[in-house]
Amino acid sequence: DGTTANEAKWYESDNDMKEFSKKYPDVLFSLSQTMEGEGDDYDEDEEEFDDLEWTTCFKDGQELSMDEVYNLMKVYPSF
Repeated sequence: DGTTANEAKWYESDNDMKEFSKKYPDVLFSLSQTMEGEGDDYDEDEEEFDDLEWTTCFKDGQELSMDEVYNLMKVYPSF
């Protein structure tokens, strides 16, 4: 299912994913990331900031904008 067995720090994820996606140019890769304690919302109960989460997509060596991803995922009815 694409999940990992444990958490890891991956500082070069964007560059690594661009290179990896070149090996499979027809596959759309989605990488979800979390930066702990870097969000805008402060949790008073936990006395810390919420985590900042985002997803980045890659295809054929390129990082894609969400508009590009939506265009790739459009499904047209058959005639």
